[in-house]
Amino acid sequence: MGISKFEKDLEAAEKRLAQAKGMNDYRFAREAALSLERKLAAERMEEYVDIIDFPVKWDIGAPKPYLIANGLHTLLVFYLQDDNLENDGVESVALVQFYGCVSVKLGTPNDEVFYGHPLHGKGLEPYTAQIVRNSKWIKELEAINKVHPNYDQGLWRSLNHYILWFHDETFECVAESYEVEVFKKSMAEVVVEVSKRTLV
Repeated sequence: MGISKFEKDLEAAEKRLAQAKGMNDYRFAREAALSLERKLAAERMEEYVDIIDFPVKWDIGAPKPYLIANGLHTLLVFYLQDDNLENDGVESVALVQFYGCVSVKLGTPNDEVFYGHPLHGKGLEPYTAQIVRNSKWIKELEAINKVHPNYDQGLWRSLNHYILWFHDETFECVAESYEVEVFKKSMAEVVVEVSKRTLV
């Protein structure tokens, strides 16, 4: 099998990235390389990562994500970045509620070992919300659940593999959808308030 056009273009984009001078040049080259990583993985039918049009941006330095989950609810709380603040001294906190969540994890890797993530080189970007296409995790979970007498293939086609990359940890889940709320309250107040939702 020969080298595809995307492989050649990606090799050239990576050279431009290595030789980039200045922040704008670097950003442009990085975006081109990420786009080609995704196209190449899609061509090969491999898993890869796409950016989500996410409504908020979290604090890069210390978002301090807090996961609240049980069999019915999956709630993720974190600090927003400074440009989401109104400089009124009140904390700005986001809540992401995931619906139809079948599996969730929060922990390693952090940004110091970002390059060790299996999706690095497949469009993965730090400090962003993304969705995994051709997710191996979803396929593994579906394979486990195929033994159930009421297995429904349609359910598994409706699921998405989400990644939210933070400074000290990575959040990943498999769920149908999500909804984002923003609070002008302390983290402690928000955690207490949303924790009550898991009791309903």
